[in-house]
Parts: sequence; C-alpha cells; structure tokens
Amino acid sequence: MSGDLFPAVLLRREDITPEVTLFEFGPELGRTLPSFTAGSHIRVEVADGLIRSYSLNNDEAEKNRYIIAVKREENGRGGSLGMHRNLRPGARVHISSPQNFMPVVPAERYLLIAGGIGITPIISILRKLQREGHTNWHLIYLVRNHSQAAYLSELMSEELRDRVTIHASDDAGYFDFWPYVQKQAAAHLYYCGPKSMMDALYALTIHWPRSHIHYEEFSGGTLSKAGNLPFRVRRAGSDEVIEIPAEESVVEVFRRLGYKPKSSCETGTCRTCIVGLIAGEADHRDLCLSTAERSHCFAPCVSRALGEELTLEI
Repeated sequence: MSGDLFPAVLLRREDITPEVTLFEFGPELGRTLPSFTAGSHIRVEVADGLIRSYSLNNDEAEKNRYIIAVKREENGRGGSLGMHRNLRPGARVHISSPQNFMPVVPAERYLLIAGGIGITPIISILRKLQREGHTNWHLIYLVRNHSQAAYLSELMSEELRDRVTIHASDDAGYFDFWPYVQKQAAAHLYYCGPKSMMDALYALTIHWPRSHIHYEEFSGGTLSKAGNLPFRVRRAGSDEVIEIPAEESVVEVFRRLGYKPKSSCETGTCRTCIVGLIAGEADHRDLCLSTAERSHCFAPCVSRALGEELTLEI
C-alpha cells in the first residue's frame, strides 16, 4: 500500500448507466475527509499495489463524502473491473487525499467540454459554477449514444439544459468544435475525454493563451514497444535478478510473477510507481521526473534500460 493512502468506507454504489457505476466514499468513524476543490481527483487502491486515479464528481462544498464514477472497461488494465466486481457498501478502501491539476480560476466565461467518462471532473466544475451563481458558461458533452451519458437527467434539467449541448455520435456523427473555439473572447476552456478529442482540442485552440487552457488526463495513448530490447533488473537488497522481455514493462513482469508493485497511470505521468535507481544506465521514458531525479529515480511502468542490467529498489 502506498504510504500516502488512508482508509475510507464505501457508503454507496449505484449504476448510473449500463457501463458506469457511482461510488460514494465517507470517512471512518471519528475521522474527517480532507477538503477538495472542483476538478480534483483521488487515487484508489483497487487491489494490493494496484492504484487508479478517479475524478471527484460532487460539489466541493460537500465536506463529508467523495463521489467518483467509474466506467467498466472489459479490456482495461484491471482497475475498473476490480472496482465493479469487488467493492460493495461497507467495504474499507484505501484512498489518497485529493489533488487538483486543473483548478477553476476566475474568468468572464467558461467553456466546458467532456467526452464520455471525461464528464466526471467537468461536472464537479459545473456544480461549483452553478452554486456560485455563474451563468456565463456552456457545456459540450460528447457521447456515443444517450444511454451511455452519465448524469444525463441532471444536465437536461430545466435549470441547466439551455447551457448544455449533448452530442451523440451514433445519431449525429462528427462534432465540429471550431464554431465554439474560433474566438477566444476571454473564455477559459476546461476539457477531459478520450485522447482523440484531447488532441483535436489542443490543435484547435493553439491560438488561445495557454493560461486559458485547462485539461485533465489519466492515461496516454498506447505505448509503442517497437525497438524495445530485453534487459535484467537486479533487486537491491535481495540481489535477485529478473529478466524483462522486450514486450513487457518492469511493472507488468513483477505483477505477473506475483509481486505487488505500486502503479496507477502506467503511462509515466503520475509518479505512483517511482523507485530508486541504484546502478545501470536507464532509458527514461516518463513525463514526471526532473533531470536531477533521473540520476537516482526510475519509473518502472514505462522506462527501460540502455544497457543489459539495472539495479532498482523494487
């Protein structure tokens, strides 16, 4: 278990679409939850050593609960399936304090864009704006079909629907963002969704001030394994040597062998898996370590060796 996690209790779970389930966490008896701000996420230990990040959906004004919504991914890396299959009300779950990589800043106007399960951090921001009386905002929510749209009834309520655009690609095909982002007009953009949508919005808003662009992503694209070479990992302390084939990461091999390495994003961005680098020359492929840290730290979810062997604190 990661040292910054603490125990909480699953109070409630509810299926809100055929694929998305809501999970509500509360504090253990006699404890309180750390406060959070709209746009925050928490990390959840879904199995021993397997940690995933999920956005908080509820209003930051709520102090006694965290709500996340998890889409069941049958072909994912095990996090969502573990949540859906194993967690029941009353379960004790280890979670982290909230972190926020896209806090809401004061602005004249807000453009919110969500794709699929990317609605989860965006709806927390929407709830903050609504509670504080902001009216100059618009939400674009892209889904495949209306049955897969989480929080649809809330978004289509009389209070909100005039400022919400729901686009179902199965019915209407491609959505053209350009009319909404062509003129920046002092707006701040918040968006979250699949990589294709994220990449498109980045390209379409290249003329916007970068300080007005806010986004969240917990997983990157598929990592290419072409050109990878096998290498060995020597475990500091035990001197055990483990072979790492070209087609697997260090984390994947250790997990397959029955060890429980810490991991979350498995794209080299979140720092959960970082271990000490004792000897050997690393091929650093992460996006989170500083230049100084790379002399003594290693991200086993993505990075590899430039030589034949690395000695790691793992």
